[in-house]
Order: sequence, then C-alpha cells, then structure tokens
Amino acid sequence: MLLAISFALLYFCGTCCPLSYAGAAREKACPVHSFSDPSKSTTVAPDSYGKPCKDMSKAVVTMSYGRSGSRYVAEVLDRILIGELIWTKFCSLWCSMCTNWCIIVLGPGSHSLHKEILGTNGKKMETVNNPLSVIRRHLCKNKAVYTGFKWKPMYWDDAYMEALRWVAFHRIPVVLSHRNPIDVYLSSQKHKVLENLTSSEQVSHCSVGATACINTHLRNQLINVEIDDMITTLNQMKCHLEGTKAHLDREQVHYVEVVFESLTSQYSSNKTVVQTWRKVFEFIDPSANWDYLSMKNLVATIAPTSSTSHRDKIRNYDEVKKALQQTSFASLLN
Repeated sequence: MLLAISFALLYFCGTCCPLSYAGAAREKACPVHSFSDPSKSTTVAPDSYGKPCKDMSKAVVTMSYGRSGSRYVAEVLDRILIGELIWTKFCSLWCSMCTNWCIIVLGPGSHSLHKEILGTNGKKMETVNNPLSVIRRHLCKNKAVYTGFKWKPMYWDDAYMEALRWVAFHRIPVVLSHRNPIDVYLSSQKHKVLENLTSSEQVSHCSVGATACINTHLRNQLINVEIDDMITTLNQMKCHLEGTKAHLDREQVHYVEVVFESLTSQYSSNKTVVQTWRKVFEFIDPSANWDYLSMKNLVATIAPTSSTSHRDKIRNYDEVKKALQQTSFASLLN
C-alpha cells in the first residue's frame, strides 16, 4: 500500500508540481503541425488561381518573427531590390563619389518589403478574414520592379495555409530568417521595460547616430531573467519555427533559410555577411549578377541597441546558464 501511495505521489508531482531547474523534462516536445489538409480547402483550388496581375517572379516575401532582426533584413532587401536597382543607379552614375549616400537616402524606395500587411502579431493576424485577398491586392497595386511584404508566421489556420499555397503555386521566393531565440527573448523583455519609460523613449529601433536613443536601450538591456518563463518561451519559439518550416516544406514553398547573425557584421565577419547576402539575392533572382555586393551596399539605417554578450544582458547569468545546461538551448548561451 505504501509503495502504491509513493508511486501515486511521484506521478502527481511529476505532472503538476514545478520541476527543478536541473530537470530537462520542462522542455516539451513540439506538437505535430498537421491540422491543415490541402484536400479539405474551403477556399479556391490552385488550378483556379488564374493569371496573376503581374510577374510574380519579381515578388518577395520575408518571413520572420518579432525581435528577430526582420526590420534590418527587409530594409536591406528593399534598398537593393527596389532602390539600388532603380534610383541609386542613376544617383551613382551622376555622382560616383556619392554611392554610399545614394544607397542610404534613395535606397529604401517604396518600403514595400517592410509592410506587415497581415498584421504585426498573432492576435491581429487572426482578425484577417481573407489573407490571400490581402496579399493579392497588395502585390498587384505596387508598381515597383520588385514588390513584397513581411509575413510574421505567428498564426496559422486554413485561410493562411491557402495563402501559403498561393505563394507556393506562383513560386514566389520566401526568405525565412530567424535569430538566436535567447536574444529574441531578451530583446522582448527589454522592450517591456522600455514601455514603462516616457513616450519619447519608447522606441523599438534606433537610427544610426541617434545617441540618446541607443543609450536608453543600452541602459535598460540588463534583465533579471525568470527561468521558468524563459525556458517556456524558448520552447514555444522552437516549436513555432519547426511548425513554420513544416508548413513551408509540405506546401513546397520556394524558400531559403538564413540565420540573422550571419547577415550582420555585429555577429559575423564582413566576408561571411557578404557571402550570406549574396546567397539570399542569388536565390531571389539567379539571373542577376550579385558579385558587386559589398559591405557598403549592406549598411543599415538602424543601429544595434544591445551587446552581443549574454553576460552583459542577463543579471542572473550563472543561474540561467545552470538552468539551460540540460536543455537543447544550452549551446545558444554565449
């Protein structure tokens, strides 16, 4: 009887009680993302899509989560695809010494690749009744040589899966970028702190040279991490990314996957940054010559606002390191 009671208590605590930091069981397996069946589509079938309103080979979708460097990725794509291939070429020809100025000032073009036309978060995306209609309308009305938008894959249902199938059907290139989830988590926590400051200091991004803005971010980057919340959130981010890639693979979406850290000199060598960006642009348009790309083409108008060292950003660093040791996230902490 005592043995049975002991097993019962162990079972109860194992399923209901908080687990110790040393236990890796808190890292749960991701669910299988198979709720959307193409054969049960409630909207239009692929063979009924009809002729597109424009050449969809000149459309680009950037896909990334919040606080993952998506603004920088979209900005560079916008500058090169929309700006540099049109206005900055004329500018550079007019003034050969002004190339960098031309890129920064004229490059952003129409900013079409910045636009989060489906919503900035999961809750807003859920309110979009017909995402496919929103996508088609946006791509068709934009008259730039290249056009596109930023898709945060934070909500999926049959309507969004239908929109994804449409993207796949037209072979629209998708650039899926993601960042070290620990940095994503710390950035999100920092911005919760910034929300409590004065309205003038509540800025998500800082422009290059905006010293006051950058200093505000640096002063508030040291976070006391709640272990349970961090591991739960890291697990959710891992599952979101796995689910997104499962959707892209199943629907045979034409996409390239890149890590944000390899796209910026804050984390990687200039050689790695240029090579990675060339890989991205060659994927988008393999017929163009991208050999000319260099760091001067890949400058950002937004500045880094935190240290690359996790020890500089986590007040209880040793506690966090110990908690992550028996999880798959341990190697992500520097």
